[in-house]
Amino acid sequence: MSKAVRRKKRIQSAGTDEAPADFVSENGKKPSPTRFYILMTLLLGILTIAWFGGAPSRLVNSFSRAALAKYDLEGAEKWLRFASKFLPDNADRELLLARIARKKSAYPSMDKHLNRAVVLGASKLDVQIEEAMAAAQSGALELVELQLFKWLESGVGEVDELSDAYANGLAVNSRFENLNQVLDAWQQDYPADPRPDYRRARMREYFQDWENAEALYRKSLSRNPKYYPSRYRLGRVLILERKMEEARDQFELCAEMSRPEAAKTSLAFCYRSLGQSEDAKKLLEEVMRSSPEEIGESYDILEESPEYFDAASALGDLESEGENYAAAEKWLRLALSKNDRDLQSRYSLAVTLRQLGRVEEAQKQFDLVAESRKALEQVNPLRNQIFENPKDPALRLKLGELLLEYESERSGRFWINSVFSIDPNYRPAHEALAKYYREHSGGDSKMKALADYHAKAAGLVTP
Repeated sequence: MSKAVRRKKRIQSAGTDEAPADFVSENGKKPSPTRFYILMTLLLGILTIAWFGGAPSRLVNSFSRAALAKYDLEGAEKWLRFASKFLPDNADRELLLARIARKKSAYPSMDKHLNRAVVLGASKLDVQIEEAMAAAQSGALELVELQLFKWLESGVGEVDELSDAYANGLAVNSRFENLNQVLDAWQQDYPADPRPDYRRARMREYFQDWENAEALYRKSLSRNPKYYPSRYRLGRVLILERKMEEARDQFELCAEMSRPEAAKTSLAFCYRSLGQSEDAKKLLEEVMRSSPEEIGESYDILEESPEYFDAASALGDLESEGENYAAAEKWLRLALSKNDRDLQSRYSLAVTLRQLGRVEEAQKQFDLVAESRKALEQVNPLRNQIFENPKDPALRLKLGELLLEYESERSGRFWINSVFSIDPNYRPAHEALAKYYREHSGGDSKMKALADYHAKAAGLVTP
């Protein structure tokens, strides 16, 4: 019987109560119902074994790892959240979620996922590595450096991830010579990775070497044009170089991200500088329609953790400029609720309150601004003294404490930590950090560990 005739017979048999036409064999015979059900039972059994054996979870985890390899935190997290809804829990997924939380500096969330991973049978070493990388990237390198070095030397763990965390810790502690050594080794082993050049560029920014920072960000992007942290920082450097049109172009490319709020905030700054205030206001209004969590995530993806609420501050300033004072007050107070060291927002609020006729309230804000500005007048002279006397720990400590109180906790901690690159046992710096971490630890075990470490180093408690 020809194939055409057999095809015709199958079509004619469709809709009958006989065995499905799809199961007619090449010799024209239909399989028995018993054979059909046996095959279906076997197939169901195979799928059941695969399900409970974790095959779907392993597949989704592999998709998440692939996204992480492309530095796509949001994509990686979406795969894992999907798996959490529909698939059985597993340790590998919790470790991946912990890694994403670590990269976002969301340490309480990271701890939660690591604890869950332990319950599900994760390797003790895998958990220890994630905890050590978290400590390093947060600046607590003194707690984990020896172990990180051993792992890198022996090839334990993912070398690029360990190198990234170690480099971050070295940068926070101003150990630039060691940082360059780590970056060179990392780039040699991973020539396509855009992150070593990104870290080098951040270091050049610290030295206010904008030209070389720009070149290194461009080099990083030549390795991976979709590495948005480098593109965003390139835009920021171009602003400092007063290349506003070029900066605008970089932020517009960043605005293609699925979470573009951070890029839109900086793009609005460019528009305003270029005389396009209405376009700037429209962008900022779009940003402020996002939730605080969404705005925060947009910065996390860029490896940024701004201390000020730039979108609210800039929108408040624009509203005040447009004489919409009630709206301006709302946005400016929101900006100050995130960080009361934001002098620009406080000054704009003072001007706004004065325009609203609330003179006494305005004067209180003006007085606070004046006090902070007077204290911060010491910053540039101290910086100059440090560059002239780089080995003087007292100057670095004084600058750090000044910034900590009046401008930036991050910058303050940075300068105090930089003391230890000169004198690891400088007691006043340990005392200052012990006090800071004790006052800010709350329920954070890592902050408490840092407070204890510096208290012991300062001799405030018996080791």
